Amino acid sequence: MKTRWRLFGGFILAILALLPLNAQYVHSAEPPIDPLAPYFSWRSTAGVDQRHSNRSLFDGPTVPSIRWILPGGLSAEITHIGPSLLDPAGILYAPQTPAGGTLRYTRYTQITPTIGITVGSVGPFWGQPTAATIFNTAVYVFGQNDIFVESSGTWPVFVFAGGQYDCIIYSPSPFLGVPDLFVNIGDLRSHGLPIRRIAAQKTHIGTYTDGLLSYALISDMIRIDDQGFGVPNPVAVGVFWVASQRGTGPVVVIDYTSFAGSVSAALGPGVFNQHNDSGFIGFHDGSVFVYDLTTIPLPSFSNAFTVMELSLSDLLDPNDWSSGIDPIESDSVDRPIVFNEDNLVAYICATNNGRVYAVDALTGARLWGTRLVPGRAAPIMGGPAIGTDEFGFETLYVVARTASNRGTLFAIDADNGNIKWQFPLQNISRCTPTVDSEGRIYVGDDRGILYAINSDGVLLWRLNLGASIRVAPAIVSDANGTPLLLVAASNRNLFAIEQRTVIDIPLGGIGVGGGP
Repeated sequence: MKTRWRLFGGFILAILALLPLNAQYVHSAEPPIDPLAPYFSWRSTAGVDQRHSNRSLFDGPTVPSIRWILPGGLSAEITHIGPSLLDPAGILYAPQTPAGGTLRYTRYTQITPTIGITVGSVGPFWGQPTAATIFNTAVYVFGQNDIFVESSGTWPVFVFAGGQYDCIIYSPSPFLGVPDLFVNIGDLRSHGLPIRRIAAQKTHIGTYTDGLLSYALISDMIRIDDQGFGVPNPVAVGVFWVASQRGTGPVVVIDYTSFAGSVSAALGPGVFNQHNDSGFIGFHDGSVFVYDLTTIPLPSFSNAFTVMELSLSDLLDPNDWSSGIDPIESDSVDRPIVFNEDNLVAYICATNNGRVYAVDALTGARLWGTRLVPGRAAPIMGGPAIGTDEFGFETLYVVARTASNRGTLFAIDADNGNIKWQFPLQNISRCTPTVDSEGRIYVGDDRGILYAINSDGVLLWRLNLGASIRVAPAIVSDANGTPLLLVAASNRNLFAIEQRTVIDIPLGGIGVGGGP
């Protein structure tokens, strides 16, 4: 993969003198974590491919049975990291805001997925946390005379972020005698940089990995300009580890000059396209910025467009060519941007008007546009998610508010934008759907009803969990390989739902009798 990080070998050697004393490289200090490996569902919001697809590798339950319930619910999507000594299936990191008590802090509660036991927590944080994020980075080893010896591109870096000023970067040390990396970058002014976090409800984090240098892109940051005003400015925080005779330790690279943003806040996570090494960020003013990651030594601004521009040829009624043009005057790109399976197409939501656009991921050119409800707005409140239907065709799923007290799940053909079907939900929904490996869709609503819907739009089952479901469900695997559907009912309870085992009734039925 061609990226700007290919040519920074001299930069690595130039900073070695700033690192701690030598230490021994530990090849097996921790098992390497590969976010693209099929046995990790480490970022439920991103699915398995870092594209925020909400597509799972596992089957969800067709006949539900609750295995365990834990108090606390979820404030954001759960993250699955594994394996672990405590549970071969790994550990769940559950962002939670306790419902009661005098201390209203938030935390990441660590849970074993197989039996649902709390084993620890990370926190406290001030504000609402986002999903914990993990990405891979490189470990470089140099010998005598700075001769390169080896590198590994699968060392883990964790990001934990609260909703306002906390953002923790953590990476376990791969070297004996060198401490782990643990730094709070919530306010970079303490590091001599004119950057601080926006006091937003929650942060948004995208990740980029190319095997050499990897980074988290934190969207809701602001730069203090020369006049003392705050300017929205996404910040990339890169991490890698180095061992050499000059020094050994972690290196943190903070890049805010390359990711200059719009005049409004970035309310969706940055996403990265493996097809052309580009980065996409959507902003509250309806603009989308595209960044070229192949330029040396820093990324460069590549392209920008707005959903207002994408809407210039929209019809008032898509089914009536004589209905007239109905462009958008203003809107927001507050929902995540997702890519199709081959990374050639990006899907962008005009949130308030309820329109979805497909653009060429290389040029940003419009491919198609769809309005969910002809003639009026239908705000998009959940999604998008992308998965395959029963025939293997990619389908885009969004949840929109179609009445004052009701939402609708829309299935959109990812190839041409045609609406394949609509499923009316009983209540308003703010939940992003999750798509399992068989194309089944799982989504909740504000009254606590969880729906399982087949890829043809037919209801499979529904379950009332008693409180609003606003966090996207996640599907993970337990220690025995059994899939578990994890669903939070507000901040009250977290449910693990498995496939119900069918009891085989003997042909003659069940009777009461004596011996033979």
